[in-house]
Amino acid sequence: MTANSRALAAALKHLEAGQLRQAEQVCRGVLQADPAHAGAWHLLGVAALQAGDHRAAADCIGRAIVADPSNAVFYGNLGTALYSLGRLDEAIANYRQAVERKPDYADGYYNLANALRDQGELDEAVANYRQALKIRPDCTEAYNNLGGVLRRQGKLEEAIASHQEALRRKPDLVEAHYNLGIAQKDLGKLDDALVSLREAVRRKPDSAKAHAGLAIALLLKGEFAEGLREYEWRLQCEEGAVSAKCRPRRDGSPPKERPLPRSPAPWPSAHHAARPA
Repeated sequence: MTANSRALAAALKHLEAGQLRQAEQVCRGVLQADPAHAGAWHLLGVAALQAGDHRAAADCIGRAIVADPSNAVFYGNLGTALYSLGRLDEAIANYRQAVERKPDYADGYYNLANALRDQGELDEAVANYRQALKIRPDCTEAYNNLGGVLRRQGKLEEAIASHQEALRRKPDLVEAHYNLGIAQKDLGKLDDALVSLREAVRRKPDSAKAHAGLAIALLLKGEFAEGLREYEWRLQCEEGAVSAKCRPRRDGSPPKERPLPRSPAPWPSAHHAARPA
């Protein structure tokens, strides 16, 4: 093993431990000796991604690709940086490069599907989620996000089956409980929807999104008092906020000048994180 290889192995251990500054220092040391070292530029970019500096990540990983244009993971991680910057066309182009170079790259297909979904290319998103699952059948997040796209396509039975499969594999996936409940609600299975949405609220009681979904199902079911309480809770809370203000109003009065959403957006699972080559 060369000195650079040993140094990058050490940088990788720092990344895995969340020691981003140490990883960056090691990578910059390698680059001082070899300014075109693809692996060092890539790990430096991964460190920037983990730190939330997506512009720096895109720059560093782009330099890695210039030095080594054959590495699929470089393109996948550049795609993730660009996706985080909202540059979807460029992200999609890089994810396509990634899976072209590595046809068994499950994370590449999954992240490509997420970007295509956000672009409204639903049929192609479905195809890429299915390809990710063909390669890695335990990719729970892909089942959840596939279900969300199928629901958008009006394929409610398929959406429900996909969310149920996600929950069979990962029963604590709150997003899947929520999405299952919304799909059941859309199909008119309100009793099933209430079970699923109550479970989402139970597992994440500070989630305004989960409370809002439960509110809609309750109101459709005719449970107006509880439904209005749940919806008023949602109006006062930001998603994910935990504070003394995150609680329902007690008077049960209806919301004013705030229309009730009839078809909430799916709750997608997150993009898969960048990974070292």
